[in-house]
Amino acid sequence: MFKKSLLMLASVLLVSVIAFSAFTPAFASGGTEVEDIERVISELVVPLDEMKAIDRNWYWFTVFGYLIDCFPKVFVEGEYWPIETVVYPSDYAGAYLDESVNLHILLTKDVDGETKYDYRAILGYDEDVVFEVVEFPLFFLKDVQHTLNDVMREFKIQSTVVDEKTNRAEVGLYDRSTERDIIEFLKTKFDGFNAECIVFNDSAEMTFTASDTTTNVLAGSKITCSTGAWATAGFNAIKNGVPGVVFAGHTATTGDTVYNSKGYTIGQPDVSLVDGVDAAFAPFPVGMSQSWQMSDAYASFGTNKDCLTNYYATYHYFVGLSVKKIGIATGHTTGKIVETGKTLYRSDLDVHFYDLVHTTNPSLGGDSGGLTYVTFETLTTSKVYPNAIVGVTSFNSTYAGKPSTHVSSVWNIVNTLGCTPYLSPSKFCYGTYFTHSVYGPGSVTNPLGLGKPFPDGSYACIYGSSIGSGGNIVVATMGGLGKGSIYMYGSAGVPMRLYTYVSMSSTGPWTLVKDQFAYSVQDKWFDCGTYNGDFNYIAFAAVTESYTGVAINLDTVIVIP
Repeated sequence: MFKKSLLMLASVLLVSVIAFSAFTPAFASGGTEVEDIERVISELVVPLDEMKAIDRNWYWFTVFGYLIDCFPKVFVEGEYWPIETVVYPSDYAGAYLDESVNLHILLTKDVDGETKYDYRAILGYDEDVVFEVVEFPLFFLKDVQHTLNDVMREFKIQSTVVDEKTNRAEVGLYDRSTERDIIEFLKTKFDGFNAECIVFNDSAEMTFTASDTTTNVLAGSKITCSTGAWATAGFNAIKNGVPGVVFAGHTATTGDTVYNSKGYTIGQPDVSLVDGVDAAFAPFPVGMSQSWQMSDAYASFGTNKDCLTNYYATYHYFVGLSVKKIGIATGHTTGKIVETGKTLYRSDLDVHFYDLVHTTNPSLGGDSGGLTYVTFETLTTSKVYPNAIVGVTSFNSTYAGKPSTHVSSVWNIVNTLGCTPYLSPSKFCYGTYFTHSVYGPGSVTNPLGLGKPFPDGSYACIYGSSIGSGGNIVVATMGGLGKGSIYMYGSAGVPMRLYTYVSMSSTGPWTLVKDQFAYSVQDKWFDCGTYNGDFNYIAFAAVTESYTGVAINLDTVIVIP
């Protein structure tokens, strides 16, 4: 049933061990019961009931995220390493926003009353949610699309995309004479294949948006490659503990040198992928990491319009969502998503591009790599909300006769390049996994789970199998020196002693910030204490004192100044 399958996430964890530390907790006496501090975090954001009146776009983005987060996630084999993907239920067919900014949820005709009620409950019984009954489940249409992705060259296919609004798989053809052959091919792959699930279109003109001329990299400004191409810098990210910038992969190749707006060398991109994901990552040299602020490039936006402040990667985008885009040629534009999950085959390059997001934002030469994101429009100094990255610009095209943009999905970029967006220190910083160690017969699993800028359900776990056992996880603060209140998002059932320490060095000396019992908490923010001095590292040590077989799950750690 829905409640059993939809509300249970896949329990697949990738366990990685990078390093070990001799860090040992300084056991202190006393301690307090863990308190429910969600109200503290809620003071940082606009409450959901207020959000709808202020910004319906962000409201539906948030509500839709609740639904997608209920779907199971699994890891599938990728070209370089396993990639997390969403498993859609058989009765779910998609979603979109209409012109009145109401959310439409598409369900198949097989959905039963109880399941539909469950969908309504997850979406908060909002009266503006419109339920539609359609024929084809989303997972089936995506299977059709992915099957055709493997034969785009053979059947002269330029693009494939699932149009959730029309509940069809759309196929763009270089040569329309192959339509019949494609249908016959799909009949060999799907039993009882219904050709009504496909719509064929002519190919569309698409060109790269990088420029071939030379001259600048603050995020959102010009980036220059040694090949002579220049483009727009995308978003700041961390890879293997090193900060850098993500930009469009087609603007450079591995071995190129990348320069910033002042002509200073950034370095060589670690990865430049064109076949599959159009993105590259260039690590910053020492001393450059703090200079990449959107407000430096676009000072007129002001502090609250800095789209590189408090942002994270998302896969919760959908048709009809309003998005913003930064580009050297076109500036700061607003548009809407019109297609998601699109595959494009460039026959001139014999290259596939996967999971593209098509938006109505215009693009011109030089915009490649620029950031597309969802933002909460109305901010105050006391309420902060993270901005969600959709991806970076790859191609310009047309939609309904007007200029448009094809964006490489940030979720694919993060999964493929192995990098994570990081937050600007102007609001708060976060911790990324550094090292861990184990006490006695305890264990630490999936320590990399404690290393994202926003809760994502990928938990690190400290487990104590007997009294006195457990472990610790050390994170390095990203986005500047830590200074202020430390919060950790996680879960704990049976009581476990949780210690929070800080230090300027990964080897200590360590200062105890808080000693507490953590228990009876499910997916909440833990108040881990306040330290008003500077620190570069945070350590969480957990030990079982009265019970055996006790665990605590840790997802995200942030420091709020």
